[in-house]
Amino acid sequence: MPEQPLVLDTHVWIWTINGDQTIKTSVRQKIQSALKRSRVLVSAISVWEVGMLWNKDRIQLQEPLLNWVRTALDKSGFSLAPLTDAIAVESVLLPGQFHNDPADRTIVATARLEKALLLTRDSRIIEYGQSGHVDVVSV
Repeated sequence: MPEQPLVLDTHVWIWTINGDQTIKTSVRQKIQSALKRSRVLVSAISVWEVGMLWNKDRIQLQEPLLNWVRTALDKSGFSLAPLTDAIAVESVLLPGQFHNDPADRTIVATARLEKALLLTRDSRIIEYGQSGHVDVVSV
């Protein structure tokens, strides 16, 4: 049985690109293994989130925003998961109780529809995963 694809929460994408060593070694290894199969996904909404963080001066980038995004995808080997009609609908119909942040809802919906393992440090997403609605690993 092939390994599940991975979906990176926005902060995990940024941290991975920046070489953040606070990500658990086992998680970094899981990402490297998935990359060999080209199955590490970044939701299109994460591009928007990075732009918002940059626009609010909450993150600094070493190059213009669009260049950073393209480089962060191209050089990493991560694939952009587009915001499809199915993901948009899934994000508003998530089962159980989940908060209203549209970016988080979109990332969770992407992971659910891709049957992927979602990597995050977001406690609300981790708690939602513990309810059995999405496969989650804490980084």
